[in-house]
Amino acid sequence: MNNILITNFGTGTELYQSTHLISALKDLYPSVKIEVITYEHHRKITQLISGISQFHFIDSKKIGDIFDSPLYSDAFAINTFF
Repeated sequence: MNNILITNFGTGTELYQSTHLISALKDLYPSVKIEVITYEHHRKITQLISGISQFHFIDSKKIGDIFDSPLYSDAFAINTFF
């Protein structure tokens, strides 16, 4: 195993609690590259988390705007994955 991507779109507390998972993964796979994707508004919390090769951030407001758009449909969402 070379790369692990952890997705965390919960609360800031849940993100911080994931440090136990990150630590355990680093113990099991010392050379693994761990990346985390989370919301932009959690950026400050990520500064407290060690052992991560890179953080990726998503703007939750933009996602909300897309879902709230009258042009958005479930069919569009499904088609974007295929």
